[in-house]
Amino acid sequence: MISKDKIRRINFFYSVIILFSLLFLSLSFSIFKKISIKLISFSIPTLYIFISYFLFKNNIWIDTFYPVVSTLIIPVVDTIQSVLKESKEKKKIKSFFFKYVPDFVAQKLLDQGKTELGGEKKKVVLIMSDIVGFTEKSEKLSPEDVVRFLNYYLSQMADIIRNKYYGTIDKFIGDLIMAIFGAPIEFGDEVDRAISCALDMRKKLKDINIELKKMGFDFEVNAGIGMHYGEVIIGNIGADFRMDYTCIGDTVNTTSRIEHLTRDLNQWLIVTEEIVKRSKKYNFKYIGDFKVKGKELPLKLYVIKEGDIDE
Repeated sequence: MISKDKIRRINFFYSVIILFSLLFLSLSFSIFKKISIKLISFSIPTLYIFISYFLFKNNIWIDTFYPVVSTLIIPVVDTIQSVLKESKEKKKIKSFFFKYVPDFVAQKLLDQGKTELGGEKKKVVLIMSDIVGFTEKSEKLSPEDVVRFLNYYLSQMADIIRNKYYGTIDKFIGDLIMAIFGAPIEFGDEVDRAISCALDMRKKLKDINIELKKMGFDFEVNAGIGMHYGEVIIGNIGADFRMDYTCIGDTVNTTSRIEHLTRDLNQWLIVTEEIVKRSKKYNFKYIGDFKVKGKELPLKLYVIKEGDIDE
């Protein structure tokens, strides 16, 4: 049986108000950065259809085509733009971290949402490695050979730090390498991983020296390594056009001082008491208390016991 009730259509003025209200509501979601929040805007046309159906059942007809299409276009376009922008930013960030950490670490940072890397205080292990007597050696080389040598040597060492032991390359200063263990991601075994890395860097010198002869260099290289554990301020530091993920603080200065002591004490690796306390894998020999610049009290310094060094 056909009902004789008349369907009343709302006038044009109210239709325009409804349309603009829905557009404003859809646009309000576009200010949010999270894609998950933006997706909520897709519920607006769905909810509007349900309301229009309910009103129709009560003999009130409101326009659905333009409001629904309009409120669908806005979130679709906005979400697509956000997805593309986020994908581009992730690739840029991954490319940025690729300079310092392995691919899987960069991906882990992205998965955890750690993309800003602003300044933070963090306890890390630092190692600094420097070639003994490199200044004298480099003075006898042409500029081309200095660059050729450094590129080869730094690549070999960086590969061990970055790809085998998942350390973060902080910087190269000439022949000096500074690496961080424990940032931007912690694995829980930073101290022993750093020591294992230093041991492998030492072993690698044999292969490097063999290759240097093949490359036409008439000298061998030896390196001193200083290692310390402590608090640093770490993050993306630099200018707008050039940023580096690096750390600063007393721990950095102390590590540098320890590395310089390797020449005076004729040791290839020197570590602090902070390293010894936290190592679960290696044994150490105490070599004495030493005063270093910037520290009021002497540092207790150690070397790794010969039994732990696989030559």
